[in-house]
Amino acid sequence: KISGPVDSFWLNNTLKISPDEQLGLLKKLYFEQLPFRKSVQQTMSRLMVQEDNTAYKLSYKTGWGFDEAGNSIGWLTGWIEENRHVYFFVTLLKSPDKNFDMVPARIAITKDILKSYGFFEGKK
Repeated sequence: KISGPVDSFWLNNTLKISPDEQLGLLKKLYFEQLPFRKSVQQTMSRLMVQEDNTAYKLSYKTGWGFDEAGNSIGWLTGWIEENRHVYFFVTLLKSPDKNFDMVPARIAITKDILKSYGFFEGKK
């Protein structure tokens, strides 16, 4: 059951999704297998593009909220395309620190992880 305002129901702990479920959703979006018109899925995919150059295309969506214990939760879900291959990622950060700057942290951490695996060089 979903309850609460349409613009924040996922933040009140009535809707829960695991990183694995996020990954499955991402794959279905990328391959246009969600139960929505293909044009809607294509628009969403285009809106998620954050970086696009000759070496790679990085697409992601962020999310932020609090869990039932009041911890800050930050999501970064998306994919990177290099050399006509796609690689999906889901990052979930949690912090009890109310002053933790979740917005840049989830992006920086995800990019650092991807870079450690050799991404962003167009060699994958």
